[in-house]
Amino acid sequence: MRYLAAAIFLLILGCAREAPVHRYALRGEIVKVDPSAHTVTIRHERIDGWMEAMTMEFPVKDAKEFAALRAGERVTATVFVSDAGAYWIGDIRQE
Repeated sequence: MRYLAAAIFLLILGCAREAPVHRYALRGEIVKVDPSAHTVTIRHERIDGWMEAMTMEFPVKDAKEFAALRAGERVTATVFVSDAGAYWIGDIRQE
């Protein structure tokens, strides 16, 4: 019985872990801010280790950071990408 309890505990502990998050540096220009979706569309340079230059939407989790963003601004940020495929930006700074 103790072995079963230990196995269940380890299973729960393993499931509770979040997927690792990778970080990539982003630099680009905000093209659009969408308050209803809490996203910004950014025309960005190549993101080393993740993708080529393009224009795409990025979710912004932090409400304070999101509120400060305006179309036309050049920004640097960190793109956070989980192994589960989710991505968002943070550590946003206007240039």
